[in-house]
Amino acid sequence: CLGTPQHYIFHTYTENISEAGIRVVLEKEIIAGSLIGLELLIMDKESLIKCNGVVVWTKKVNPEGTKPDFFQTGIQFTDLTSSEYRKPLQDVINYYQSNKSEDRI
Repeated sequence: CLGTPQHYIFHTYTENISEAGIRVVLEKEIIAGSLIGLELLIMDKESLIKCNGVVVWTKKVNPEGTKPDFFQTGIQFTDLTSSEYRKPLQDVINYYQSNKSEDRI
């Protein structure tokens, strides 16, 4: 039905995360400006963070002609205001920043 929102569920991994947003790799391109719901499972902490975001950019990352397609996707958090969720996210960010090696981006 034209104009009806589409619903997809992606299981992916995080390449980069901050208090402002997240970068993930998806097998489907999501148009910039799309509003999305997120559930972030923090493996080390066994925490689940639920929030909303907006796709701010997307970039195809696999070579032309190869399948499946993969898209790096930048998502800005839009409502990560609850301290219940901000604290676990900040803990994860601090942990990975303090354990970042020189060869990681």
